[in-house]
Amino acid sequence: MLILPRHPLASTDGGSTVLADERGTVVVFVHPRISPPEGAPAGWDEIPGARGCTAESRSFRDLAADFGALDVRVIGLSSQSPEEQREAHARLHLGYPLVSDEELHLRDVLNTIEVEGRTLYQRCTLILDEGVVAHRIDDITDPEAHPSDVLRMLAARSTAARRP
Repeated sequence: MLILPRHPLASTDGGSTVLADERGTVVVFVHPRISPPEGAPAGWDEIPGARGCTAESRSFRDLAADFGALDVRVIGLSSQSPEEQREAHARLHLGYPLVSDEELHLRDVLNTIEVEGRTLYQRCTLILDEGVVAHRIDDITDPEAHPSDVLRMLAARSTAARRP
């Protein structure tokens, strides 16, 4: 069982979020960075696992009602600054918060990569139940399709939990 550190992370909802305090089921999709309006930096697509953050974010946005029907919240997490996240949140019309771990409080439990002198988190998804990591997905080969995969997994889990 993976226990998350109790650090408040700046959130685009205007406050802060302590992931370990989250109640219910929460999908935390961790990504290196959502590209700015001018696009990804040169060579970004050649970095293993880097490409697809914006597409993944949009896919989670587009499935928000489906996650909500399962009573599941979605949170996006990266080491981008709160300012970068607020810009991306507004530009992409995301209906869920992005949280910033710019100070890398979670680096002991999440993998990182170095890009152009910046430490970024590697892509993974954490399924939290009552603030504890119940499931971790590291092998994400298609970031755009990944939210649908997570939704199917959670729907199957919900169905299994309702069986007598």
